[in-house]
Amino acid sequence: MLRAAHTGRPAFEAQFLLTEEQLGSFWASLLPKLPRYEACKPWPNWLFQTVDGLSQIACFFSGEGSPAQLDALQNALNSHWRAYPILQPDRAALEAAVRRWDFSENEWICRDLLIAAFPDTVGRWTVEELLKMDTMELLLETGEQDPNTAIQMMKLLLDTAEEHLQETEAAEQLLGNDLYDFCQNESIQPKLLAQLKQDDRLARQLFQSAYADSPQEELIAACDRLGEQTLKAHLQTLLDQNPFC
Repeated sequence: MLRAAHTGRPAFEAQFLLTEEQLGSFWASLLPKLPRYEACKPWPNWLFQTVDGLSQIACFFSGEGSPAQLDALQNALNSHWRAYPILQPDRAALEAAVRRWDFSENEWICRDLLIAAFPDTVGRWTVEELLKMDTMELLLETGEQDPNTAIQMMKLLLDTAEEHLQETEAAEQLLGNDLYDFCQNESIQPKLLAQLKQDDRLARQLFQSAYADSPQEELIAACDRLGEQTLKAHLQTLLDQNPFC
């Protein structure tokens, strides 16, 4: 320990290193065991005590004041903790939560499922950018660049939550919020109509759910604009048969 102090290099640095840029193996193994990060929620006492103890050790080597070290360590851990679900998403757990329509542990399960399922697509954004997006924004941003992939994202959400599309709350969240602007985006609609022509499951999900409003109306109007009269008739029939209309 004295040798480490003289060299200015902390012992066990590989295990306990904690900065905004780097994370030691101790902290990396701890992150999966922590509850989901919430900015306004106090840390568990044991976690605060652990970081506080580390800050005191860091002061011994650096000579900096303990409050400054503690703040730096807390900020670093918060950064890694907050980013963990984006960098290491658990797709199976997210799919199960969406299938149950259970937001009790994570209000962002729909967005996070898309991040987990389409890592190459979301790789164009930083973690901070993804954390600022909601599901609708992620779908729209993807749709502007790659509408085919965005449609596959939409299908994943609807397929996973399919059992809940006859429930008002779930249908309003998905079709009246997450997919509301997506279905009405004129740059996406041609690809979406092409998908609907060959995918009756998707057509029924969109037109026979417990939410029917502008998204369906705009897709039918897009059929007129793009000369898809046969598809228009089919979608209108599905909508007319929707018991929620």
